[in-house]
Amino acid sequence: MSTRLKIATFHSPFKNSRRLYPSSHFLIRTNQPPSPDMVRAGDKIGNQNFRIYRKSRVSLVCIIGRGSSGYVWKAKDENSDKLVAVKVITSRTKSPVPSKCLLLSHMVSDLAPEALRHLCIAEDVGTMRGQGYIITRLYSTDLSTLINAERLFPLPKDHSTAIIWQILRGLYYLHSLGVIHGDIKPANILLKDAATFTCRQLGLDGEFQTRELLRSTEVVICDLDDARLPRQNAYLPAGTPPYRPPEVAECLDWDSKVDIFATGCVAYELFTRRQLFPEQNLTINALGHLNHVEILSQPMKWAFVRDPDALNFVQQSVQRLATQRPPVKLLLKHRLFGSLANIEIK
Repeated sequence: MSTRLKIATFHSPFKNSRRLYPSSHFLIRTNQPPSPDMVRAGDKIGNQNFRIYRKSRVSLVCIIGRGSSGYVWKAKDENSDKLVAVKVITSRTKSPVPSKCLLLSHMVSDLAPEALRHLCIAEDVGTMRGQGYIITRLYSTDLSTLINAERLFPLPKDHSTAIIWQILRGLYYLHSLGVIHGDIKPANILLKDAATFTCRQLGLDGEFQTRELLRSTEVVICDLDDARLPRQNAYLPAGTPPYRPPEVAECLDWDSKVDIFATGCVAYELFTRRQLFPEQNLTINALGHLNHVEILSQPMKWAFVRDPDALNFVQQSVQRLATQRPPVKLLLKHRLFGSLANIEIK
């Protein structure tokens, strides 16, 4: 019997649309058993040679996410029963390399240990059945999920600014080590605690309203697998389309200012629940037509940001020319952050 092939389709970020990948690289064989090299629930992972902090193996439980380079599993530590996250890199991809994550983890731990509270670094790396894996702490949820939770918006200004400030603080430590993240976006910002509480607040109309708020706004930056290390050549394309600066979109050399641009885009989403540059994420549906994307003029985009300090921060961060974007250290002193801007940066 001949093997049937089916084109794989994936949901785009836009409602009622799909992204179609016609390349044979993504063809799925519908009547063949899974590859024997594929990891499965119940598999135990733990590499004694590359162990950094972990003292025991972990057992895979279930898939909780998927990225361009592989799958993210929830796993359980054999000794403590604590849950961790395991990113399994598919054998089709050449990057990221687990050993690169190991190097970055040592760089942060040894040279900038104060950055550990702002970064989600690898606790263990290795290979299993020809596939690389990276073990990290498991966090509650990501910023993308938070932004899509309509019941929590609009976020209080101090919540939004606290999140943005922490992103910049994490980038400050990375950049001080000569490391560029290269893919800052809401999905790569993790919340340490997604718990919420309900309170009653007096609204502008003089009536009390019930609000649901986050208990904690602590976040960390994750997905350091593709970070650009010192003396490493720039790779293209870097980042995710809606958060790519012009120099990346135009296939030019890029530096740490790509992280500044992407952070400005993330800040805009926190303030408006809208992408600043959705036109950079155009996709084609199954009929071969471009999916609908609302494209607004720049003045109309700015009109959604009502706080003047927030608007000034975003506009400075997403300057078209990289040389005109302020460095992280200067942005941490922006008036948007209020008293946080007075914290001494070491």
